[in-house]
Amino acid sequence: MIKTAANGLKEFWFCSNTSSKKVEQIQKNPNANLYFFDEKTFEGLMLTGKAEVSYDDVKRKEFWNDGMKKYYPLGYTDLDFALIRFTASKGNYYHGLKNIDFDI
Repeated sequence: MIKTAANGLKEFWFCSNTSSKKVEQIQKNPNANLYFFDEKTFEGLMLTGKAEVSYDDVKRKEFWNDGMKKYYPLGYTDLDFALIRFTASKGNYYHGLKNIDFDI
């Protein structure tokens, strides 16, 4: 998956192939986590929420770039070009041997 946009910690958009295992898994179970890790500072951020698959042409066009054409030859309307929207509801921040849970 390729991250295309983020709205703070609440919403993330990714591009993926409709034919991917990830899309199939999300359609069966939308519960998901994102994890970010900074190797230098040994900090981590886990976001918990829901993922959904979208074929909204307005959004697909918004995130489209010409470099994607090698993966999706029919352009942003290619049936194998899916978007995944992740919406976070909770988070956990780890740093200095401490965990901090928070709601989003």
